[in-house]
Amino acid sequence: MDCKQLNERVSKQVELMGHEHTIRRYETMSNELKRIMNQLSLRDSSLLSDVAVIVNDIIESLKGSQKD
Repeated sequence: MDCKQLNERVSKQVELMGHEHTIRRYETMSNELKRIMNQLSLRDSSLLSDVAVIVNDIIESLKGSQKD
């Protein structure tokens, strides 16, 4: 393996690690939003629900791009 190939492999691995870290951060954020919604008894709050849906969509999008 030459330097260019090694550099490409390392770059790809760093990118994947970044995606995994970002996914974990968004999952934590999503869980925190759910906890807040439960504490405030605002399960029907459209704003918090919309934010939770958006965060979950971002997580799924990142997971999908990680598989590529």
